[in-house]
Amino acid sequence: MKKNLTLIFKIIISTGIIIFLINSNKLNFSKLSVIWVHKEIYIVILLIFIFLLIPLITLRWKLILKEFNTEIRFFDAFRIVVIGNYFSMMLPGSVSGDFVRGYYLYKKSILKSKIKIFLSLFADRISGITGLLLLTVFISLFNIERIGDNEKLIFFIILAFILLGFILAVIYASTGIKRMYENSHIYRGKHYRKIKVKVYNILDGFAMLGRNRRMILISFSLSLVSFVLIILAYLMIIYSLDIPIADYFSITVIITFGIVSTIIPVAPSGIGVGHAAFYYLFKIIDIDDGADIYNIFLMIQIVMNLLGGMMYFTYTEKIDTTDVPEYQKI
Repeated sequence: MKKNLTLIFKIIISTGIIIFLINSNKLNFSKLSVIWVHKEIYIVILLIFIFLLIPLITLRWKLILKEFNTEIRFFDAFRIVVIGNYFSMMLPGSVSGDFVRGYYLYKKSILKSKIKIFLSLFADRISGITGLLLLTVFISLFNIERIGDNEKLIFFIILAFILLGFILAVIYASTGIKRMYENSHIYRGKHYRKIKVKVYNILDGFAMLGRNRRMILISFSLSLVSFVLIILAYLMIIYSLDIPIADYFSITVIITFGIVSTIIPVAPSGIGVGHAAFYYLFKIIDIDDGADIYNIFLMIQIVMNLLGGMMYFTYTEKIDTTDVPEYQKI
């Protein structure tokens, strides 16, 4: 009952935001026609996503799974990733893309430890966010003189530095935290052994990320390249809308934090929240079409995720949502 109420609340929020943006002329669905007018541009974007972006994301996840002593064929990992993307678009709240990935790992006996499944997915998400922040930090360092007097833009750049520093510090310190926990009276005590072992496993997963710097470097690099491709897609959308681009640096920073906003778990792919965030972020650099830009990108995602739908319906193992409680008991 509680989950259903949460889902209804999220749908109301997302729908309300969309209606507000339409009524205030901040979102214009007629601009979706640009996809047909410049179909060659959008075919290129789809090809980039299917043959470059998703394989890079798959390779990153496969690399992380290997650190958990789990081998999986590339095509199997690719198939699980695109099926996860399909469910994250079609079933908000009930079955997320991460759950679907974990479900297949568990049911196919690819990885039987629920703690390790959780950690592999968490590490993959952290790698993605870190790559996005790295991109912002890198372009900021090479464009310091172009930041100018835009206080809102400066705020987002400083925030990127802080978040990146925090994530790297946690990863770097995780081994030491694990040792402290091992030697503590809390861990060595006889009571609540199962809980303490689970806490230890989580710390061990973080420590693994901190130990293997080569894996961290490669996964972060794959994430960085992945987001370069995503930002390239956004720039192609902006070009198709005949919006003049005076400052590629500022637009890249804005897109970066627009992508971060879509992580907020209100609706699939940030519907509503993403539209509003892109509108107000692009207003910082005097562009009024932020919501339309995101709306077109969302349509591309929907078309791309049909691939995941086709793979799901031809896959021998279907998702059984009655297994959700069993999987979630980490």
